[in-house]
Amino acid sequence: MNANNIFSLVVRATSAVEHPLIKRSNLGFALRQPFDWSLINTAAVLAQLPIEEQRDERGDQLKVKLASLRHFNRQVGDNDIGMAVIKACLRPDEKDVSLEEIKRIAQDRIKIERRSGRLMPTAVKARYVQLSTGMYEEACAKKRRLAALLDEVFFIVNRSDEELAFAPIGEAESGAAHKHMVTTEYSTIFVYKDEELVDMDTYAYLLDGLLDKCVQPVIRAREELQRVLDRSYRTATCANGDALMAELERLGTELGINWKKIADENARIDAELLAADAELATDEADLDAVFAEAEADAALVALDEPVAHATRTTIKSPERVAREEEEHRVAQNKDAHNAAMAQRAAKAAATRAKNKASSLAELGNLIAQA
Repeated sequence: MNANNIFSLVVRATSAVEHPLIKRSNLGFALRQPFDWSLINTAAVLAQLPIEEQRDERGDQLKVKLASLRHFNRQVGDNDIGMAVIKACLRPDEKDVSLEEIKRIAQDRIKIERRSGRLMPTAVKARYVQLSTGMYEEACAKKRRLAALLDEVFFIVNRSDEELAFAPIGEAESGAAHKHMVTTEYSTIFVYKDEELVDMDTYAYLLDGLLDKCVQPVIRAREELQRVLDRSYRTATCANGDALMAELERLGTELGINWKKIADENARIDAELLAADAELATDEADLDAVFAEAEADAALVALDEPVAHATRTTIKSPERVAREEEEHRVAQNKDAHNAAMAQRAAKAAATRAKNKASSLAELGNLIAQA
């Protein structure tokens, strides 16, 4: 499959996965500008080179790669890379430096140095501190340099030509390079359009990787389209969906996708998910049983324990205390008075009974005498 066929296939795949029926799923984001991050990273490498190195053979090699990547982007869409994408790729903020990753790399280097005998056991700690500190400071400095070069990277990734210090070998030998020659005050450079610098042979692996990027969007688009068709009852929607399904299956065949393998994998994954759900349901049932048993035990313990009644304390004002003391004193006096009156009444009743008995005895004596 040549480059033109690959670009045509990617354009068809992008159009299919961005069809209105499934556009909401946003499956084509990786295919719109597929070489963005490679382009940004290469531009960052070029921007960090000293000026003299940018104008030598290494700089020209990087510029040819940049021209090729920009050309590849334009073949499948647009090459319009914004500053937000550049910042997301380069992450120029120093807080994005991973200290844990740096420590892990430093530990690996310490192990290599220890195994090779270049590092004594007593020097491990000092060497580890030196390595991790130096690597962290260098990473932060690199982030600061990148932050200062963002505008230059933006210019590089969005330009449409390159300035080479040397003409390509073929043009230099044929003498055709003079038409691209530009003489400045300090030097002579050669200016080429991106499409004139594309190196298909060197960067053919990028095109193979581009085909790999199409596989997952096409597979997911087919699955999403099937879900749309399953819940749709409109004739027009079903007709459009069937046509799109046929196109996705053709794309899959041209990309070399094994649909039977995909179906088998989906069935296996569904079975694993069902098994996981069943296991989770069993675990939840066991937990519910444990909770119910614990609640029952707590209820039995609560029944066995005596009920603790709360003690109520009343706070009384001095006036109320004095009033209650007075009421208590009056009640005591009343009780004493009632007791005294009862005692006097009992005594009077006893006296009357005694006098009555004496009177009856005297009356009996008088009757006897008579």
